[in-house]
Amino acid sequence: LMLALTRKVDTYIKQQQTRTWHHAHMKQEIHEKTIGIIGVGKIGKETAKIAKAFGMTVLGMRNSGKSEEFVDEMFTQKQLIDLLPRCDYIVVTLPLTPETRNMFGKNEFKLMKHSAFFINIGRGNLVIQNEMIQALKDKDIAGAGLDVFETEPLPENSPLWELNNVIITPHTSGNTEFYDQRLIQDIFMPNLKDYLNGKTPSTNLLDYKKGY
Repeated sequence: LMLALTRKVDTYIKQQQTRTWHHAHMKQEIHEKTIGIIGVGKIGKETAKIAKAFGMTVLGMRNSGKSEEFVDEMFTQKQLIDLLPRCDYIVVTLPLTPETRNMFGKNEFKLMKHSAFFINIGRGNLVIQNEMIQALKDKDIAGAGLDVFETEPLPENSPLWELNNVIITPHTSGNTEFYDQRLIQDIFMPNLKDYLNGKTPSTNLLDYKKGY
């Protein structure tokens, strides 16, 4: 989604349908830009690793504030207002908990750069959707790549479908060719072996107090 928005892939696909040859004022790149990863868990860590391959500065946010490989600076949720203005891309990979619900609204989008892109692959209710739509219409941010929404499937009458600075995917960011294989091989089987040996399963163990 970051690459597609930066390189205007969605615009070029639309132009292809109308046989339009135009550069669409494409001049951006992600090299040496700053990414803010909101929620540095397993997905966030992998995102940070890939971002580093593009020479990006990586800022992260997690509850503990504990440092992490590939993350240049780590912030806590209370420091979100300090992180947002520095980023060219915000990538949200958080779970939905009472503390994270509606984390992003009008005030947070106002703090972001007008040139920044917002990517949400966490949960739709992390964002106040109507306030995000207004921020996109007002050009408070440059665009958004959205895989998750308040209501899924996304209703046909949602304004998001019509916005030219938005890329929509149908909650498929985790779908890959080998997803099922990894699920069984790396998560289910180790936990099953622990269980059969009288141990507590430990891979991707849910903490009910934290909610994830």
